[in-house]
Amino acid sequence: MAVTKIWPVKGRIEQPIAYAINPKKTDKTLWAGDASIEDVIGYASNNEKTEKQYYVSGINCEPESAAEEFRMVKKQFQKQGGIICYHGYQSFAEGEVTPAEAHAIGVEFAKKFWGKEYQVIVTTHLNTKCLHNHFVINSVSFVHGRRCRQTKWRELKEVSDEICKEHQKSVIENAFGKGMPYTLARAEENGKPSRLNLARAALDEALSQCGNLKELQRQLKAQGYELDINPSHKYWTIRQANWNRPIRLIRMGKTYEKEAILQKLIENQSKLRLGMKNLQAGRSYCRKKVKTPKRKVSGLRGRYLHYCHRLGAFQKRQSPGRVHYLYRDDLLKLNNITAEARLLCETKIESAEELFAYEKKLEREVKDLCVERKKLYNEKRRAGLTAEEKERIAREREDLTAAIRTCRRKLHLCENIQMRSEHLKEAMKQEQEMRENMKNKKRETERGQGR
Repeated sequence: MAVTKIWPVKGRIEQPIAYAINPKKTDKTLWAGDASIEDVIGYASNNEKTEKQYYVSGINCEPESAAEEFRMVKKQFQKQGGIICYHGYQSFAEGEVTPAEAHAIGVEFAKKFWGKEYQVIVTTHLNTKCLHNHFVINSVSFVHGRRCRQTKWRELKEVSDEICKEHQKSVIENAFGKGMPYTLARAEENGKPSRLNLARAALDEALSQCGNLKELQRQLKAQGYELDINPSHKYWTIRQANWNRPIRLIRMGKTYEKEAILQKLIENQSKLRLGMKNLQAGRSYCRKKVKTPKRKVSGLRGRYLHYCHRLGAFQKRQSPGRVHYLYRDDLLKLNNITAEARLLCETKIESAEELFAYEKKLEREVKDLCVERKKLYNEKRRAGLTAEEKERIAREREDLTAAIRTCRRKLHLCENIQMRSEHLKEAMKQEQEMRENMKNKKRETERGQGR
């Protein structure tokens, strides 16, 4: 599906342009099997004497001198401050377009949206599985000197979707009607956890066990959801306790509309009656499993592992509807939580003190690695180095950069663990209290019935 977004840029014009036209991302040779060069712009970069083919185009400007041309227009109309340009992208679904197709769509889109009044650089990046275009737009018009209006996401999407449909490419339809955020739209498309599909899972779980509306409401309440079926209201809605607003069931798909749910409950009634008739009273035998004692993991690491288990991270077919409603919003952050748990297991950290010591160790490692990288940078600047020596230094710098990146990623995880650990502790405490209350109520009910 095609996704388009744009944002303002302040600072130096060269930076977004350099990022967009980066030869390591736009080089035609990165994409194997594509032999078309009609829409490919050739230019020399990095002081190379031989020309290569790149997916780079300029609209009302030349890519090689775009930064200078942008500045000339600003100087002409005396608008050199503030927002220097706009940077946007247009992304396509994996395997849906070739580089030539993606670039052609990007150029057509840029011409239609900005081409009459503004200078635009259009590039196609090939270094990821999802091909995507980048746009760098001058903030000042070369025609009348007016500043480019920051375009709303909806307007970009409408024009982009129109062009993509003309080229028989998919788009994200009905993105919540009011401009659904890109991350949520992609989550919906890929079936990843979002509030909407978590609510669907809870409804599916409840509908599979209910034969009437009261039972359905009761089942959903046990999962932390409130189903509003008030006949005076136009739409049925579902809501979780910590949501600001409920969700209308009609927005969840045709299978969750009022008529479909009522039909499902009627079908369930007949299935339940049939199931009761076919029950067979018989004895079943099974070998008793001998449980091997497991070492109990405690502390910070144990808390994380327990929380991941409650979220269903270790079950292959865990239904989101079965997750306790206190944890359900954390399913949206499951990847982050499991990454943090994995770090705790790898390092065998069990307390906040050990986490703090590990964090300080990482900071020292980052500092030492940066010093080593700086030495290599200074070494590379020396005169008289051979090509082999320069290549060796470049490789060592890349290795150090990768190591620094890994350490910083771990540092980020440590910071998240510090912030999240108290939340996990409080959520598990609340769940335990709720379980104890339910047990006490059950005991009181049993005592009352025994009298």
